[in-house]
Order: sequence, then C-alpha cells, then structure tokens
Amino acid sequence: MKLLNKLEGLFTKVDITEASYQKALEQKEEQLLELQLQLKDKETSFRDLHKMEMLGQVSKETYEAEKEKFEQLKAKVAEAQREVQLIEEYKTEDVHSILTELEADAGKYSAEKHKEIDAIKDDLLQAKLAYIERMVEARDKYNKIVSPARKLDALKIKLGIKQNSYVSDALSSLSLYSVPNGGYENLLIDKGVVYDALSYGEVPSQLERLVKAGK
Repeated sequence: MKLLNKLEGLFTKVDITEASYQKALEQKEEQLLELQLQLKDKETSFRDLHKMEMLGQVSKETYEAEKEKFEQLKAKVAEAQREVQLIEEYKTEDVHSILTELEADAGKYSAEKHKEIDAIKDDLLQAKLAYIERMVEARDKYNKIVSPARKLDALKIKLGIKQNSYVSDALSSLSLYSVPNGGYENLLIDKGVVYDALSYGEVPSQLERLVKAGK
C-alpha cells in the first residue's frame, strides 16, 4: 500500500499544482484585462493628441511625454500577455514532471495492484459463501418449523382426508420480505442490485430502511 499512498500523494500534488497555477492565471488575466482597457482608452486620447501636435495645437514636448507613457503602457500589456503564456507553459512543465514520476511508480505498482484486487475478490468470495451458508441455515430452520404441518398433511393424504399439502417450501417462503406499508423486499440478491453496488456504490434504500427499523 506504500506505492498506492505515494501515487495518491502525487495525484494530490497534481491537483495542488494546477490549482496554484490556475489562481495565478486568473489574477494575471484580471490584471491584463485592466491594462488592455486602459490601453484602449489611451489609444483614443493619444490619437487625438497626435492630431493636435501635427496641427501645432500642442507642443512636441507634450506629445513626446504622452507618447512615452503610451509606449510604457503598451509594454506592460505585452509583458502581462507574455506572463499569461508563461504561466500555462510552467504549469505544463510542472505537471509533466509529476506525470513522469507517476508513470514510473505506476509501473512498479502494477503487481501490488493485482494483489490488492485479488484480496478484494477473496473478501467477496467469503461474503458470498457466508450468504449461501446463511441461506442453508435459514432453510434448515424453516423446514424444522414447518415439519409438524407437513407431517400432518402427509398423514391426512395417506388416510384420504386430504389430496395435497400446501405448505410452502423454503425458497417460496423465504424469498420475499413483506414490507409493513405494502410491497416486498427481495431477500435474494439479484444481478441488478450487484450492478448498482459495484458500478455506482449504491445500496437499496428500502433495504437500508428496513434493516435500520428492525434494530
């Protein structure tokens, strides 16, 4: 289980790494959006200023000063765009680094994995045997309980007083559990219930309710 714990730790590391980069990306994208909005506003005012400079309405020094600010803002936008790109690149690098370690350990874990799965199957095999043994035990108890009624019917049939015995066998009598508010709960495990348990981790709600009510 040491390798399994290590693999789970590496998967957690992937989640943490991705979450950290995602947070950084969202913050940087928010900064980029704000800078882009500022640049858009600045572009309009700078274009107007350029016209005024060409018409001699403002001095060249004023225009050059504003041009420098405009270029600085453009550089900030370009830098922020590059940082967004780098965050994606760095995230991919880090995740790939963890993936390499995961693949190496996953190969080692293969034999341990099969061993653990076989252990689960052994548990299910024992549970199945226990279930069948309980069924056999229930059959024996049931047959002992109804034995006097069967013997009485057999005697009446022998004397010609009765033609048939209607005492149910164990399968007919013990297959269904009568639900207090109507309906039945199947006491035999059918494939659908097993499918839901193994595929979705579901336990029949009525079964749970009946067992809890009986405690």
